[in-house]
Amino acid sequence: MYNKATRTWVLWMNVVSEGWNETGSAFEVQHWSTLATATSSSISGPYKMAAGGEKPIIMGTGNASYAHGDFGVFTDDDGKGYILYNAYDHRRKKQHSNSVDLLTADFTSSTRRTSGFFAEWDSDGKDNGDEAQVLLKKNGGYYAIISQGAPAPARL
Repeated sequence: MYNKATRTWVLWMNVVSEGWNETGSAFEVQHWSTLATATSSSISGPYKMAAGGEKPIIMGTGNASYAHGDFGVFTDDDGKGYILYNAYDHRRKKQHSNSVDLLTADFTSSTRRTSGFFAEWDSDGKDNGDEAQVLLKKNGGYYAIISQGAPAPARL
């Protein structure tokens, strides 16, 4: 994502530990991934890890980003940045939910101002896992598009 105020490209990424190949379930895989950011003056790089990049980013849901999966980033018309992400919701066993956080002015971390958890679509009693989150704005309205389950129908 491009930050006009700092004239910097910010790359948000999921960094997955070697535990990815050693675990058998998506639930456990999520706990071995962390969100990180890197910055560059050019979209093609080179990128440098943002300050504190070796530590997990603390998100608005109060959790270190160890338990996060897919995400999408968004820049609003006013120049503020947001991230829509899937997180392990500790209120319910094996439940992944979604949240939107306001990013810091440099877009490299969460301000921890959050929507809180939403989009808990597990009516079948299973944690189907939400994936491929996208946040967009059209005609003044904000939309979160999230895929869930397999096959993965998109939900709006």
